[in-house]
Amino acid sequence: MRPFCFFAPKRDGMSRTRRFSAFVALAVAAVILLVPVSSAAAGVVYYVDNTSSCSDSGPGTADQPFCTIAAGAARALAGDTVQVVAGTYTGPVTPPTSGAAGSPVTFAAAPGVTISGGANGFAISGKSHVTVRGVRVTGTTSYGISVSGSSNITLRGNTVTYSGQPVSGKIAAGIKLSNVTSSTVTGNTADHNSDSGIYLASGTSGVTVSGNEASWNAEGYQRNANGINVIGSGNFIGGGTTWPPPT
Repeated sequence: MRPFCFFAPKRDGMSRTRRFSAFVALAVAAVILLVPVSSAAAGVVYYVDNTSSCSDSGPGTADQPFCTIAAGAARALAGDTVQVVAGTYTGPVTPPTSGAAGSPVTFAAAPGVTISGGANGFAISGKSHVTVRGVRVTGTTSYGISVSGSSNITLRGNTVTYSGQPVSGKIAAGIKLSNVTSSTVTGNTADHNSDSGIYLASGTSGVTVSGNEASWNAEGYQRNANGINVIGSGNFIGGGTTWPPPT
């Protein structure tokens, strides 16, 4: 019996070997398209926990955390997160490094994190792409959170109280932005500060302020202080609760 053989016709003049190679190449390309590609590499998470065995000279891991937020700030680069465990910490925290688009330097607080005393809770100057979220700042001698000469800053879900003193020359807003652009202030609470709850000073533009609560802010020695005081132009003030209302 003659053996049965099947020969595929050459419809386009391409050899079977070349057609097989092309098929493999297309299959590999399809698989590559199905694999999700991250726009930025995942950053490092540094932990801060002054309630445990900690060291500012250690690695900042969950098992060997830093004692201070400042130590985490000194180590964090673009895309990194400084994760703060519940406890009371001192300020100011002055981030020395900017993040990048899509890869901010992030300070994230667990419930129960408080920065108490000092000149500021956070003092961000000349930086970009920095996020501060979930921190409670209280009892600072100056602005609770101060941002100046910066861009692409996000302040989200923070609580700022009792900034400054109700004495002439010593008052301070809870959150102050000066010469800040393209930033977001959202979901924060600012109350019982000795000046405005949230203050957008001159030179600040392109900032979105939304969903915040600002109340019981007063200079004390005289009847003056707004919930949200906007001096800079070109900003968006959205929903939220303020008392007195924004100027």
